[in-house]
Amino acid sequence: MSAFHSHGRGHLDGPVVVFGTGLLGASIGLGLRGRGVSVFLSDPSPTNQAVAVDIGAGRPLSELANPPSWLSSRRHRT
Repeated sequence: MSAFHSHGRGHLDGPVVVFGTGLLGASIGLGLRGRGVSVFLSDPSPTNQAVAVDIGAGRPLSELANPPSWLSSRRHRT
């Protein structure tokens, strides 16, 4: 049994940004979204990101309103 099932939702409120939306990143996004956490996705591959968005793992990072300042430098590298 996971900590989410035995102790409720946990301490993570989000939003969460997942960098890399391959199998692992998309799975993390799906798990968090299934628990009501807001997830934003970023991947250097537009195809990987589009697939992750299509399966419901989160929304594109470009849709994040009022991103923190540290995130702007990260966006240029991906």
